[in-house]
Amino acid sequence: RQEDSHEFMRCLFEALNKVFPSLGDRIGSSRWTVFHVWFQGSLQSQIRCLSCSQESNTLDPFLDLSLELLSPRGGCCSSVNAAMALFMQEEFLEGQNRYKCERCSQLVRARKQFTMREAPRYLTVHLKRFSFALGGLGGSGKIS
Repeated sequence: RQEDSHEFMRCLFEALNKVFPSLGDRIGSSRWTVFHVWFQGSLQSQIRCLSCSQESNTLDPFLDLSLELLSPRGGCCSSVNAAMALFMQEEFLEGQNRYKCERCSQLVRARKQFTMREAPRYLTVHLKRFSFALGGLGGSGKIS
């Protein structure tokens, strides 16, 4: 079976998670292991309606982050810090991508942003180095 490095890492994480003993007795969850203590973090996704300022906050656990190296404006990130800033940058939901606000009961413009709610002890990052542009692969380069 052929896999890219990210798929390999995910399979490795899953296998290691099965090997490590459970910490369920200590914290009340049978699926929590030493592996989670080391690698799991939490992202908060916040969407704010620009009409009424209603906020929707969602917490999502993660074991790794996939970071784009190419910005939507065509530039390229030169460092992991720049890629992380791009990942955390606010975006606006508008046009065909408007948000359905519960308070307004309609599709509205909204602001969406990820923030790191809880950082893992060891952050694992997947760098998305390639993009499909004009029918071919593009976007490869060194970063620091």
